[in-house]
Amino acid sequence: MVSIPCSGKIEAHHLLKTLAGGAQGVLILACAEKACQYLEGSSRSRKRVDYAREWLHKVGISAERLDFVRIPPMDRAALENLLREFIPKIQSLEVIPAIAKA
Repeated sequence: MVSIPCSGKIEAHHLLKTLAGGAQGVLILACAEKACQYLEGSSRSRKRVDYAREWLHKVGISAERLDFVRIPPMDRAALENLLREFIPKIQSLEVIPAIAKA
């Protein structure tokens, strides 16, 4: 888990590099649309996740490995439910080998 001040700081290359480094999936948790302290951070990160998903599709890797979810702040139950759904989804996909050095 990596914590950053705003999901809007995520760039598409960060997501792709994380997968290239051996992660089997990436889940971006962003602020609820009306709760974004930086106004457009979660909208920016959504676009970047979509862009990275397009690249995954182009190279033949399941775009399901990247997911984006808006979540209310400090909602532990919602986070637990998201992880309960995301982890088995990623585990059901074929393992992709790491291609980048850490």
